[in-house]
Amino acid sequence: MFPKVELNVDTGFSTEMMDLLVDGQIDVAIVRGDYNWSDGKYLLSEENVCIIANEPIDVKKLPQMPMINRKEPKVLLKYKTSPYNPFEQSVEYWWNQRFIEPPIVTMQVDSYETCKEMVKKGLGYAIIPSVFLKQTDDLYNAPLIFKNGQEMKRRTWMYYREESMSLATVAEFVRYMKNS
Repeated sequence: MFPKVELNVDTGFSTEMMDLLVDGQIDVAIVRGDYNWSDGKYLLSEENVCIIANEPIDVKKLPQMPMINRKEPKVLLKYKTSPYNPFEQSVEYWWNQRFIEPPIVTMQVDSYETCKEMVKKGLGYAIIPSVFLKQTDDLYNAPLIFKNGQEMKRRTWMYYREESMSLATVAEFVRYMKNS
C-alpha cells in the first residue's frame, strides 16, 4: 500500500522490546504478557493456559506428580522492564489457590516445545499456553481455571507511544494492526 515507506522491524524477547519502547528507541512494541504501560495499547490476542499430560490426570494429585517447568532464559535478567503480571506469577497464584505444598519440579527447560516433548515421553506434566498445542500432539490438556471461575489467559499486546501517532507511518501501522 505504501511502496516508499521503509519499515524497520526488530525482534526479541518481550522484555527487550519493552525496554526499547520505554527508552524511546522504538515507537511500537508487540509483546506477550501484561506490562505496566500507561500510554497507547491494544489487545491483539489472548490464549488459554493449560495443563498438559500424556494421559488424563486428576488435578488434585498434581502435588505428587513430576512437573516439567519452562523457565525464563537467564538473559532476561539484564532487562530493566519486567511484566506486571508475568506468566510464572499467574501460575504460582493458581497453584497457591489449590495447594499447600509446592510442585515437584523434576525438569527445568528453556522452551515450551521442549516441555511438550518431555510430556509426550511420559516424564511428567507441564503448564503451557495453548498456542503451543497442535491436535497432532495427542496430549491431554485442560485449561487452568482460577477459584473465581475465570480461565487463566496469556495476552499479546501492541503498546505504542501516543505522541508517535503524529507520524503517518506509525499511525497507519497501528490502524492496520487494530483492523487485522
